[in-house]
Amino acid sequence: MSFLKRTIAVMSAGIMLAVSVPFAVSADNSLNVKMRIEGDEKNLFFDTVSVKSEKSDITVADALVTLDKQNDTIEITGADTGYITAVNGIAGGKYGGWDGWYYSVNGETPMVGIGDFNLKEGDSVVLYFGGYPCQIPFADTDKLSEGVIAFKSNDMVYDDKGNAAPEVNPVTDANVTVNGDSYTTDEKGEITIPEDKLVSQLAVQIDKKDASGAPAVLRFEPDFVIEYTAPTTDSDSAADTDSASDTEVNTETDTATDTATDTATDTASNVSSRISNSDTKSDPTQAFIKHEQQLYKGEPQYYTGQDSAQTGDGRIYLACGVLAAAVIVAVIMILTKKKSDD
Repeated sequence: MSFLKRTIAVMSAGIMLAVSVPFAVSADNSLNVKMRIEGDEKNLFFDTVSVKSEKSDITVADALVTLDKQNDTIEITGADTGYITAVNGIAGGKYGGWDGWYYSVNGETPMVGIGDFNLKEGDSVVLYFGGYPCQIPFADTDKLSEGVIAFKSNDMVYDDKGNAAPEVNPVTDANVTVNGDSYTTDEKGEITIPEDKLVSQLAVQIDKKDASGAPAVLRFEPDFVIEYTAPTTDSDSAADTDSASDTEVNTETDTATDTATDTATDTASNVSSRISNSDTKSDPTQAFIKHEQQLYKGEPQYYTGQDSAQTGDGRIYLACGVLAAAVIVAVIMILTKKKSDD
């Protein structure tokens, strides 16, 4: 084969290889991750980290490598290999057991290594040193109105076949500080805060060591706060009840007064109407009133209460007066006749 033919064949093969192999396009991915590192004695880092990568996916390992490069106060050993052996010189096995470095994402423990867990924007990653097992606590505030906070943990429990399943357990015998005051959780994982210590913001922190001295519970964030709103007091409720009762009593009193007034007015109107509209012959009361009008030439005086009794008394008085006058006249006539006889 001539030189020219060989050259053409090589060039053709190169073109075919270039066409068959896709070009590697570099991706400029970036995301923000909330990172926290908890050592065996204190918090080592707590901030947001901006992670950039040319890969399509960004893992927890990528985020830790970025943090190690960006922050001079943090030295992470093993982040590039996917297995953390030490942070700032704190190495696994320090307490002679299964203590070492673990991680969680959004409060849960992944079942894969840091190089296989892909992150998304806004995820919260915690790298922490602890014994095994080490509980990841949360605060249950359902009974906070009674001053009670319960600390619980979503633990991974393994059965005989090695299958893992989450289980909620209390965090017992843990040291808890609330606004600087110390408490110890009971068998239910609860503490009780005195009423005078219940304020609007409760800064809470938790700590517990296992038998070897390694952390047995993960600490909360350095700025962890529980918001508290005081319930309505009994005195306020009583005041509201009294106010409602007063309103009800006043309303009932006003109603009763209005009813009595209306009843009295209706009664007077009914009596007046009865006297005005009754036939004189059939109503002796009306006859007496007519008689009084004729005698005194005055306005008729309608009786609005016990009119029957008062009208009867008037007739009796009139009859007695007539009888008395007749007696007097009779006496005068007798005396006059006797004097004339003498």
